[in-house]
Amino acid sequence: MNTPNISIIIPCYNVEKYFNRCINTIVNQTLKDIEIILVDDASPDGVPTLCDDWCKKDPRIKVFHKKENEGLGFARNTGLDVASGEYVAFVDSDDYVDVAMYEILYNKAKETNSDIVYCGVKSENKEGHFVDISDYNVETTFNKEQLESLSINYFDPPEGTHLHFMSVWHSIYKREIVGNLRFYSEREVCSEDLPFQVAILLKANIVTYIPNALYYYCLNDTSLSRTFNFEKCFRYFTLATIIERYYSKSQEAHVWRFFFKFSQFFIRCLIRADMSYIEKIRWLKKFCEHKKIVKHLKSTKNELYKRPKRHLTKLYFFAMTKNQSFLLYLTAMIDEYIICNKCGVKSFNKCIHHIKFKK
Repeated sequence: MNTPNISIIIPCYNVEKYFNRCINTIVNQTLKDIEIILVDDASPDGVPTLCDDWCKKDPRIKVFHKKENEGLGFARNTGLDVASGEYVAFVDSDDYVDVAMYEILYNKAKETNSDIVYCGVKSENKEGHFVDISDYNVETTFNKEQLESLSINYFDPPEGTHLHFMSVWHSIYKREIVGNLRFYSEREVCSEDLPFQVAILLKANIVTYIPNALYYYCLNDTSLSRTFNFEKCFRYFTLATIIERYYSKSQEAHVWRFFFKFSQFFIRCLIRADMSYIEKIRWLKKFCEHKKIVKHLKSTKNELYKRPKRHLTKLYFFAMTKNQSFLLYLTAMIDEYIICNKCGVKSFNKCIHHIKFKK
């Protein structure tokens, strides 16, 4: 039986409006020897029918209908369980790809003998324009000795830098390297991609990044949301406890610095949320009284203070670890004011209404 070059796994849920746009770019790939796995995650709209219709049109397509909605991570796992390609790839069904994407990535993988190949991304902004995002301006290949540092840079990049390729959808992975590795549920952790990415990088021998922006990351009707859910912050704590398992004691501080950064982010989200001051203070108090969170944050103090940091960062740290919910509130308000000025937004309220997040 012929082994496809790549198995492309596409979880599908509530994306009827965007589904055909995505699948058209997959079936028309210039790399023809591909396996297309559509996982209908019990979608309530017309997606199940669309999956079956496409399956009838193209023999490379396999469809799996799940009886219950389990979320993106577990839908990807369903695809991994049946994938037969030399490499595997993931696409979100509300996004789409360049028709040459998988030929370019596959050829680069064979040329460099890479276990993983990443590419740049075209990211849609709120005006509907696409902006090219690349982590490296030139093609870059990493060997085994460099991959632990690269994996740490996902969640704790050097000062003044930021890596975007935390997500799994603009890359291909050698299926042999993936092995039994599977995704966590996003209902358990925030960012189901990150534990997978960290684990796969530590298993890989050679990884290549090309700057070509070949994946189109799109905003949709549910992407632009100001709904606040502070429980996500606690799911980041779960995420951090999972990630630390992959590293030695000497590297754990990186993991908890990552959680500290996301704690700051979610506290700023709380400040923007449409809720009363009393309710915001209640959430901040709940955060500051979480003993396990505070314990792990305290363990990062020495490492955190080694880097040149804003005074606000130290205020955040002090307020979080000393159960000072009101000080934490004031610190986040000041932080938001600074961000507003940097963004060129004249009033604080306008800034709040300006900022939107993908779910």
